[in-house]
Amino acid sequence: DAIKILRKNDSHRGWVPQMPIKMFHHVNDELVMHENSVIALEKFQAKGASSVELESVTTEIDVREDSTDTYHAYAAPLIIFQAWEWLLEQ
Repeated sequence: DAIKILRKNDSHRGWVPQMPIKMFHHVNDELVMHENSVIALEKFQAKGASSVELESVTTEIDVREDSTDTYHAYAAPLIIFQAWEWLLEQ
């Protein structure tokens, strides 16, 4: 059953980050719903993780070649750059 498989692969079950984590997620991502990151953040915080944050991204660099490209793909360059900047600050 697909639901059981998804639950088994739920990465935030039983795991509490011990180091700073910043999740970046585009609010319009249609392949991985933004709500997934919101729920993960809430779960981490409920388990006592104090240095976990979520940046809900609303901008993107338009590198689409056609109208079938997704936010998931064309928001990635900006998000990768933001994540790299954050890592360099750590």
